[in-house]
Amino acid sequence: MIMQVFCDYCKQGIVGNYTISEGKNYHIFCFENHIQLKCSYCKHGITGQYLLDDWGNKVCGTHQLKQCSSCNRIIIDNTKLTLVNERYYCSNCMVSAINNTNALQSSYSKIISLFNQHGIQNVPATVPVNIVDEKTLRLNAKHVSAPNLRGFALTSYTRQGYLSAKIFSHTIYILSGMPLIEFESVLAHELLHTWLNQNEIKMSTQETEGFCNLGSYLVLSKANTKHASILFRSMIENPDINYGVGFRNMLKDLGKKGWHKLVSDVKGTKKSFW
Repeated sequence: MIMQVFCDYCKQGIVGNYTISEGKNYHIFCFENHIQLKCSYCKHGITGQYLLDDWGNKVCGTHQLKQCSSCNRIIIDNTKLTLVNERYYCSNCMVSAINNTNALQSSYSKIISLFNQHGIQNVPATVPVNIVDEKTLRLNAKHVSAPNLRGFALTSYTRQGYLSAKIFSHTIYILSGMPLIEFESVLAHELLHTWLNQNEIKMSTQETEGFCNLGSYLVLSKANTKHASILFRSMIENPDINYGVGFRNMLKDLGKKGWHKLVSDVKGTKKSFW
């Protein structure tokens, strides 16, 4: 007795040739039109290795397509790809791209408010922020060798007399072209550098960059969007000894101590180094 084979998609009986995929039976038509993965670029069925981004785009592994440097989206349409400062951006990210200081004050105030709520008090409130191209950023951050440099905080000080108090001056440089959520995460990182410098807090490079990355983490966690979670994941997975390992260590400390205790402990490392 011949057993009738049924399609696992339409549930109808199958006569003739059919397709088996992952242990299930399908009419060839049902499989090709409803089950088989389709490439978002060429629109054909995917038969081999493929790339899948966080936004559901699937493309054949043979296609040479760019991914957005910020949200990681595979850019299907080259007409919607923008190259800024050697970084590729999709049209979704370009909508909120920060190329000047027009929206700066709103972002600055939001970050200061977040810091205050979490025990980081008296962050310098009037630091000049320059939105610059990569060449200018590298020029001002010449001693920093980070491959994905997006911001830099420069601090100096003066005295009116030998025994008088130090008067600190800070300047922040941030790479132009980044979408708003990434820009704000970088701004938060650099503002924590100014806070550490203003308070003369000296830690190792790993501890310093790890702590400043907590500022970025705070901004991203409050945003609570898919884009923010993608940026956070890139921080967590960063193999760099300072920006990656340092951040993961600080995040562990934050989990154990909470914001106010961690900030108090960091302030306890104060040591004049200027």
